[in-house]
Amino acid sequence: MSVSGTRENFFFRSLETAIETVNDGIIAVNEKGLVTAFNPAAERITGLRHSEVRGVNIEELCGSSAVIKALYGNGTAVRGQMLNFGDTPVGVSRIPVRAGKKEAGLVIVFQTAGKIRKSDAKKTKQGSACHGLVAKFRFSDIIGKSAMIEEAVRECRKYARSEAAVLITGESGTGKELFAQSLHNESARRDGPFVAVNCAALPENLLESELFGYEEGAFTGARRGGKQGLFTLAHGGTIFLDEIGDLSLGLQARLLRVLQEKEVMPVGGQRLIPVDVRVLSATNRNIGALVDEGKFRADLYYRLNVLNLHIPPLRARLEDVPALFRYFFERLAGPGKLEAFNITENLLENLKKYMWPGNIRELEGFVERYVALGEENIKTHATFHNLLGKLVGYDTPAKRHSGEHIIIELGNMMDMERQILAQVSGMITGGKGEMARILGVSRTTLWKKLKELDIHVPDKENTG
Repeated sequence: MSVSGTRENFFFRSLETAIETVNDGIIAVNEKGLVTAFNPAAERITGLRHSEVRGVNIEELCGSSAVIKALYGNGTAVRGQMLNFGDTPVGVSRIPVRAGKKEAGLVIVFQTAGKIRKSDAKKTKQGSACHGLVAKFRFSDIIGKSAMIEEAVRECRKYARSEAAVLITGESGTGKELFAQSLHNESARRDGPFVAVNCAALPENLLESELFGYEEGAFTGARRGGKQGLFTLAHGGTIFLDEIGDLSLGLQARLLRVLQEKEVMPVGGQRLIPVDVRVLSATNRNIGALVDEGKFRADLYYRLNVLNLHIPPLRARLEDVPALFRYFFERLAGPGKLEAFNITENLLENLKKYMWPGNIRELEGFVERYVALGEENIKTHATFHNLLGKLVGYDTPAKRHSGEHIIIELGNMMDMERQILAQVSGMITGGKGEMARILGVSRTTLWKKLKELDIHVPDKENTG
């Protein structure tokens, strides 16, 4: 045997030994989809034996094991995703393996919540992690294949290559912080802290001391020795200022100075602390209108709005609702529960009948209620329809044609057509024929447009 061959075998034996001894569950899959490693921790967490899975195709295992199916997911990269296995939360990361530009397999690493809590407690004790200093989401965590959300992700990825300030706009519940964390984790500052603060959650005097810190004796009740501000804690990383439109004019002036001078002066202090921080901010308000009304400083607005990212509301991308439902359902109910509840694509199409004014946060709440109540009849899905009916409220067939409005986001023609057709398809009950009559086009024209935009409408007529 050659020396190089001996070294190679020693390397792989050492690697296998390391995998066998770690406390995290590890599953390795090669480029052919075959399981090549399944350590004792994986056996303990999944209940499967190494001898049962080694050399078996991962797709085959997904078909026979709900746990493996949940861990493997769609086979794409993910970091720190939480899953529920019965009463046991499990954190999962999937790491693609590449040989040059070619995919060479996938490594799945997972651990139970008990170990995660111990790890987090250790980090907090060491001072390397505390509230708001870690960004846990990445672009792979953003659910949706609609043109609008994919464009937002593409734009945000470009911004990750820059150091400029970004203003993220969008309605409440659309996932603005999810994009902010993803941007940070793909930027050159990914190894630095990510500090998030809600500017609307604290009164002005408290928010000032939180943002900029304070010296000992600065005010009654001040901590002995003072306190570092969030800008100082974010040094070398990113600070995310949520609900920036609610910041008072006084704090706007202080924030502007920090952005201009890149220095912070703690409350009650006489010293300037240099900070190297990238600023991301978000709002659901029209900052331009606030500037016109004198409620927001124009100079600060221009500092924050160097790059702008708009997150579309859920009603503008209704085709993503089924995928979002499945994601939240599996996260809350656990692996295999979609099949146990007999959740089908046709059932999830009903979710498009509602415009979700509370956006993704409202949809998540809907799924949480559904999981908590359970399904009383998996054939008729009475509980599902009852919950959805309460949201839709008085949206009866007669009312649907009595001047009902739809709301679309301004975009290119194809995006706006997609929004119109997706919303109208959720409002009608008679299939393509009724839809064509309402829109004033022929069935053939409508069929071609639906096919072009990949929108599914049940082909049925209202016989009532």
